Amino acid sequence: MSAENNNDKSLSGSGKIRPAYWWSLAIFILLLILVIYYFPEIRKELKLLEKVNIYWLSLAIFSQLMTYFFNALVYFFLLRAFKQERLPRLGALIRASVISLFFDQVMPTAGISGKTYIFGFLGRFNIAAAKVITLIVAELLTFYATLEILIVSLLAVCLFHDRIPYVFKIVLLAGIVVYLAIGSAAVFAGRKQFIDGLYRRLSKVKFLRKILDKAARKLRQQEFQGDEAELSAFLQGNKKDVFCGFVAQLLVIIADALTIFTLFEGLGVHISAFNVLLCFICTKIVSTLPISPGALVLYESGMTFFFTSLGLPLGPSVVVTLLYRLLSFWFPMPAGFILYRSWLREKGVSYAGK
Repeated sequence: MSAENNNDKSLSGSGKIRPAYWWSLAIFILLLILVIYYFPEIRKELKLLEKVNIYWLSLAIFSQLMTYFFNALVYFFLLRAFKQERLPRLGALIRASVISLFFDQVMPTAGISGKTYIFGFLGRFNIAAAKVITLIVAELLTFYATLEILIVSLLAVCLFHDRIPYVFKIVLLAGIVVYLAIGSAAVFAGRKQFIDGLYRRLSKVKFLRKILDKAARKLRQQEFQGDEAELSAFLQGNKKDVFCGFVAQLLVIIADALTIFTLFEGLGVHISAFNVLLCFICTKIVSTLPISPGALVLYESGMTFFFTSLGLPLGPSVVVTLLYRLLSFWFPMPAGFILYRSWLREKGVSYAGK
C-alpha cells in the first residue's frame, strides 16, 4: 500500500512538474532568441555605458528602478478600494510589475500578456475575477487619463512657441485622438460580452491559451453584476484611491523622463526637462499601435528623430536612445524571468532537475 501511495504521489507530482517546466522552458527559449538576435546591439549598448558620467548613470539607473515602484503603487492604491484583509503587499506588487513587463517584452501583444499575468497574480489572493477585471480596466484608464492631460498640456505650450516644429503638434493632436479612442474602448472591457470576445480571439494564440483557460474558468463561475462589474461605480465610489493611482501613473512617466534627462547630462549634453518630456511623450504616441517586435525599432527611431528635430546632436541622441533601451528593456528581462520562476515555486510548483 505504501509503495502504491508513493507511486500515486510521484505521478501527481510529475503532473505538476511538466506543465510548469515546459512553460518556463518556452519563455526561456524566447528570451534566448531575443538576446542572440540582438546580441551585437546589446554589446554595443553596454560599451556605451562607459561614455556616461558614473554619477549621472547611477541616477539614471535609480530613476528606472523607481518606475517599477511607482507602477506597483498604482495597483496598491486601486486595490485598497476592495477593503478585504488578504491583499498583496507593496513588495509583491513590485515583483509582479517586473514580471508583467517581462511578459510584455517577450510576447509583444500591446500589453495584453502582461495584464494576463496580473490577472493570475491577483487571483491568488481570492479576489473575484470580475473585480480584477474592473481593477485592470481602472488602471488602464488612469494611465490614459495621465497621458491625455500631459499631451494637452504639452500641446498648449507648443501652440505658443513657433520654434517647436509642426511635427510635434501633429503627433500630439493624433495622440489625443488615439488615447481617447483606446480609453473609450477600455470602458467596454468591464462588460462580460467584451471579455468573452477577447478571450476567443486571444485563445487562438497557443502560447497564451494555458494562461487564459484558467482565467476563463473563473469568469464562467461568476456573474458580472453589481459593483464588481460596474466600472463607473468603482471610479465614483473610490475617488481618493483612483486619484492616488493617477498620481502614481504620473510619477512613472516622470521617472522615465528623468532617466533620459540624466543620460543626456551624463554625456555632457544639456537639455531642458520640457524637451525631454515632449520627445518622450511623442515617442510613446507613435509606438502605441504596433504590437510586434518591430515596435522596438519604431520606438528607437522615433525617439532619435524627435530629439534631433529639436536641434540636439545626432550622436548623443542615438547614444541616449540606445542606453535608455538598455536600461528599460534589456536589463529587466533576466530579473523578470528569475522572478517569474520564483513566483511559480511559491505556488508550490517543483521544477525538474531540482
